[in-house]
Amino acid sequence: MVYRIGEVAKICSISSETLRHYDRIGLLVPSKKPGSLYRHYTDSQIELVFTIQHLSNLGITLGSIKNLINTTDLKSFNAVLHNQKKVIEKQLEELETMKAGISSLAQSVDQCMNGQESITIKKCPKLYFVMFSRDDESYVQLVDAIEKLPDEWLRTTEYMYTLNRELLLEGAQDSSTYGLVSEYPCASEHIGIKEIPSSLCATFVFFGKENNIGMKCTELSEWVVNAGYAIASDTIVFIKANLAESQEENIHLIEIWIPVKKELTL
Repeated sequence: MVYRIGEVAKICSISSETLRHYDRIGLLVPSKKPGSLYRHYTDSQIELVFTIQHLSNLGITLGSIKNLINTTDLKSFNAVLHNQKKVIEKQLEELETMKAGISSLAQSVDQCMNGQESITIKKCPKLYFVMFSRDDESYVQLVDAIEKLPDEWLRTTEYMYTLNRELLLEGAQDSSTYGLVSEYPCASEHIGIKEIPSSLCATFVFFGKENNIGMKCTELSEWVVNAGYAIASDTIVFIKANLAESQEENIHLIEIWIPVKKELTL
């Protein structure tokens, strides 16, 4: 039995244009009887359409499918399947990373929306960062670093800057370094990725005007000292979101980490 393109499209729940695309790329070419104006598909080709759809739904490319249906070599078939499994596993890892990033950002937003801008002492994870001193050449260096860093790692990063520990204790609020930071390690042959060890931190989420960030850092450092802790190293300011750019003053959603250690009492 033979079928016209519209009939095949209806039987297989596929568009006629998709069948024409299969024809153009040589994946599924209909036949034409001598003297007939129309081309047709056979029963076996309908079965092949279902096979193509199934493999395509598994994420296998049409190019690979074309090679597979033209061979009876199960070893090649198996190799394609295992390779696609690895591709999907990689995609799942990336989706889990995206999910973690969304959860972290949503948690910060929830805290601000619910009026929970409170200080928390918690064990913070190890961080991996690329950082530069603030000077006239620093942005050029950052752009150069971004071009050399893996896209997979860049998708996990946040913009951050640090406030020098000694200067913060003296009341200064100017940032000393800035860059990109992630909880995920990065293997780069071109850019040196540094580490911030896991440590106990006083943390605070803040949503407000940019010129109030320094003041909030100072308030947090004062709370740390009054609570019986010592500031162990430089403060880290994560820019979670920079909003209202068109207004005179940017509105930031930030998270502040001040590494601390418990003061010894005599």
